[in-house]
Amino acid sequence: MNIIPSIISTDLDEIKDKLARLDGLVAFAELDVMDGVFVPNTSWRSPEDLKNMDGKIKLSAHLMVSNPETVVADWQNFVDRVVVHFESTDKMPDIVEKFHDKGNPCELGIALELETPVEKIFQYLDKVKVAQLTSELLKKLKSCAKNGRMLK
Repeated sequence: MNIIPSIISTDLDEIKDKLARLDGLVAFAELDVMDGVFVPNTSWRSPEDLKNMDGKIKLSAHLMVSNPETVVADWQNFVDRVVVHFESTDKMPDIVEKFHDKGNPCELGIALELETPVEKIFQYLDKVKVAQLTSELLKKLKSCAKNGRMLK
């Protein structure tokens, strides 16, 4: 079992600082990428900023974005894993197919909200490296938005 810490930030310097604190403690860290549409908050989301990272810790981009099919390819060249939310797109078959057509060593993962029946992703399990169940963060983000607050 792997424990993968998530990093939520609005700027690259904070991400670098948090990654430095994790150095030597974990093999993977996950960058939560939020667009303000799929979830109400926004975060840093510029994959090209990662091109000068030293790569000591493997990076996963957890795309909490609407229409991830429009940005998946942008992330593949800069992270070791891309995680796409099943609920954020109706183009999951295309994402999975195109992801593997590129021959990219980047791994693909699918995130699923606990309320969504897990059977919905069975057809993809042999094509992805990780299936991730999420609930608390998304619930908290959506609750904050309903109440006119943003999660800090």
